[in-house]
Formats: sequence, structure tokens, C-alpha cells
Amino acid sequence: MPLRTRLTLMTTGLLAIGLIVVSFVVTSLLYSHMMGQIDSQLRTTSVAIGSQGLAQIREGGTSSTTFPSNYYVKAEYLDPSRNGEWISPDTAATYGRPQIKGLDYRRALAHADKNDFPIRRSTPISPATSGG
Repeated sequence: MPLRTRLTLMTTGLLAIGLIVVSFVVTSLLYSHMMGQIDSQLRTTSVAIGSQGLAQIREGGTSSTTFPSNYYVKAEYLDPSRNGEWISPDTAATYGRPQIKGLDYRRALAHADKNDFPIRRSTPISPATSGG
């Protein structure tokens, strides 16, 4: 095998290995960065919902512009007359309202152990709204 061919194969092989390693590192860093952003957003949202959102749900409010969040919150109390939900109008318009049927506290705990929640969307995501 000529030297030129061997050098070309070695260079191509090293470039392929380098690209694979760089892809793995970038993917890992991006994943941890995105998870950090989501965790931060969840912490911020949970404080707002914990201090104001649950009180608003108890009073019968179902949406608010005071919480700029893309999360859906459903509160179920032992007294069913106090149950309620919260979702921002923009989130409801873009993604629809989740259809949570038959999910009580015991079932929620059972599904939480498996990270499997039986939640359906009220409207399907179209390619224009999903970013894909």
C-alpha cells in the first residue's frame, strides 16, 4: 500500500475519531447546561406557585399573567370543592390543556416511581408550534 494512501486513511481515521469525541463532549455539556436551566426554572416557578399560585387556585383562578411559566399546575385537595388548576394563557394557546383523567394521589405516587405519567394533550402539537 503506498504511503500516500496510508497517510490519507490515518488522517481520515483520526479526524473521524476526533469528531466522535468532540460530538460526545459537546452533547454532554449541552445536556448538563439544559438540565441546569430547567432545574433553575423549576425552582423559580415552584417558589412563585408555592407562595401565590396555590392561593389563587383555592380562590378559583384558572389562569394568570402574573406567572410567566410554561408549566401546568393542578391542585387536588382532600376537599374536592377546593381542587383547581393553573396554566398561563400563552401556554394553553400554544400547547392546549393537559387531559388528566383519573389521576389521584395514590396513582400519582405509583406513576412517580416509574416516571410514567398518563397525561394527554387536549390539542396535538403541529410542526409549526413544536419548532420541528
